[in-house]
Amino acid sequence: FPAAKVLAELMASDPYIGKRQLSVVDRDGRTACHTGAETRAWGGHVTGRNFAAAANMVVGERVVKAMAERFEGTADLALEERLLQAIEAAHAAGGEAGGEHSAGLLVVDRDVFPRVDLRVDEHATAVAELRRIFDVYKPLIDFFQERAADPTIPSVEERLRAQGRLR
Repeated sequence: FPAAKVLAELMASDPYIGKRQLSVVDRDGRTACHTGAETRAWGGHVTGRNFAAAANMVVGERVVKAMAERFEGTADLALEERLLQAIEAAHAAGGEAGGEHSAGLLVVDRDVFPRVDLRVDEHATAVAELRRIFDVYKPLIDFFQERAADPTIPSVEERLRAQGRLR
């Protein structure tokens, strides 16, 4: 469905829509966003072709602008790297108004399971910790995709040995 239709249906079905922030990007790259009037200050969004950058409870508009600029400027990278760099840019622009508490990265492609699903909660440097665990996980992303399709391929340990990352 077009992004605008999905957003309209979600908004019509939610009695608390004024407290919600929703962003939809459809398969054709169209976007539709809603930042409720009752979300905590500052809240808002920036959209472009194939992306929506949204935030609330951040120090200001510069946070979503930094996310959008970084995402648009990294089109040559894998989606998960682009998203993480956008998170890092938002953090560098001031991030959460009350200080950072959590960070997460979820990327779903065509499979029924996520390509990347990483989360850090209640951590003093959540964004830096998310980068650290992503950098450990990144060389294994393709392996886990392949392994799900063919569970007979060699183990993760064998893959790491072949990459020289494990002895």
